Amino acid sequence: MNQLKEALLPFRSSMPRATREIEILRFVGRFDGEAASARKCILDWVQRKAGTNLPEHAWQGQDFELPHSGRNAAAINLDVDQISLWALRHEDPDKSIPGRTWTHEVTIGGRKGDVPFLTVRQIMTTQEDNYSIEAAVPFFLNNIAQNGGLLANEQKALGDPSVLQSDDEAKVLGDWLIDPNRQIPVYMLSVADASSVSNEPIIDAKKLARNTLGLAQVVIVPAMLTWYFTERFGKARATFGGAIRSYLPGFSDDSDPYDHRLVLSERLQSEEEKQRCSRWLRNLAALQSRRRTTLGKDVIPYLQVKSAIANRQVERAEQTDVAETAQVRALRAKVSVLEEQVKSLENESTYYVEEYELAVQRAEESEHQNRSLAYRIQSLEHKTDTTAVELTHKRELPVDWATLIEWCEKQFAGKLVLTSVARRGLKRPEFESVELVAKSLEWLATEARDSFRGASKLILRDCRIMDGVLNAPCGGDTYEFDWSGRRIAADWHVKSGGNTRDPKRCLRIYYAWDDVTSQIIVSDAPAHKRTAAT
Repeated sequence: MNQLKEALLPFRSSMPRATREIEILRFVGRFDGEAASARKCILDWVQRKAGTNLPEHAWQGQDFELPHSGRNAAAINLDVDQISLWALRHEDPDKSIPGRTWTHEVTIGGRKGDVPFLTVRQIMTTQEDNYSIEAAVPFFLNNIAQNGGLLANEQKALGDPSVLQSDDEAKVLGDWLIDPNRQIPVYMLSVADASSVSNEPIIDAKKLARNTLGLAQVVIVPAMLTWYFTERFGKARATFGGAIRSYLPGFSDDSDPYDHRLVLSERLQSEEEKQRCSRWLRNLAALQSRRRTTLGKDVIPYLQVKSAIANRQVERAEQTDVAETAQVRALRAKVSVLEEQVKSLENESTYYVEEYELAVQRAEESEHQNRSLAYRIQSLEHKTDTTAVELTHKRELPVDWATLIEWCEKQFAGKLVLTSVARRGLKRPEFESVELVAKSLEWLATEARDSFRGASKLILRDCRIMDGVLNAPCGGDTYEFDWSGRRIAADWHVKSGGNTRDPKRCLRIYYAWDDVTSQIIVSDAPAHKRTAAT
């Protein structure tokens, strides 16, 4: 395949360029007001884009077609049984880039008597091989939000960023960040400590919120409230000092912080850097909107409504005693719709094949890079074994529980990780000795890890770590837990000697070895855990 592509390269300039249809974003919402109110906001927007008046019957919610210098618009209605839908399709050539056209498909309605829903698709048609965009929801969504009230993801969509005002609001946001039902990204924009205005982050938050309405939640966090997220999620997952972080759906307090990208304030000094960050956030929200929704289920395409209307016309023609010519017209209309659907699917399939090829290429490159990095890490670890032993004795241990977690993450990154349960257990435990826990974690990240990965001959079963502290299999106390999308068994634990169950003196650190990441995964600590066996 690659050889064929290379052979055709000299002829590429003389060949006709293929037109691609690329879906940019999807919006799914509901509104508090009447469907007519939302429909008017949309038609006002279409009329301004078209540069000419729409027919009078369009404002009454009736079907219409407006072919106008490439700025084509059409609307259709489907009224069947208990379902009522109004669907619109509008095409608008790009004002700056020749050959690029923007298409918006809007569907309003639903079951009669229910709160009407609103779905939007934004599609770009282009012949560009390489294109750059700055995704933004159509402006009529902001008008609907301001005039009639728009709900997206069961929350009021206002098109403005929210500003945290209190510790209680910070706690609510923290709970929302780890809510497994959250489906949209949360963009946390922290305010720099030195800022003279407490609610103005480095980038334009209002513009970002307006362009990602319903696709993401933009939150401004004053400097005095950033401490809450540092304490709750740890420094590696927090946002402070003017930085910006995207908390994607699925975030938890033991998520890999690199999965939820952080942009430091140092990278936002120039206007170009600020614009680059805003563009990335907007495009990320658009990408997430496509990933979390399904066409035909969550979002209703225009052609799907048109096809349903054509089917309805054919059924009526067959069921009633009408002239044969009427039946023929209905069938022709249905065939025309089917041809449009086939063409649309062809464009979509071409796009997805190209995206698949790019994804395969990126995966191969990432796999190659991971193998290279793993080899480099192993080489460096081998070369620094002696130094590492010396540093182990010189490493300063934390003196209180407040600094233990951050110390552990900083010292043992890539070697040992704490799950959310372990992090909670280590924040304010009844166990008395911080030093004993720190030394045990240090042993797990160094000597135990070396044994698991075959770098030492240490026997881990009933291994004495220090006076009164042993490492042993869990036996009947083994249990499973979820980590990084996988189910893992905690089948080892570090324990203090004796039979005491006094939480002040009884130490237990339950953990598992993960072959995939070559890390010790600490599942729970430092108290004795109740299991089926106990």
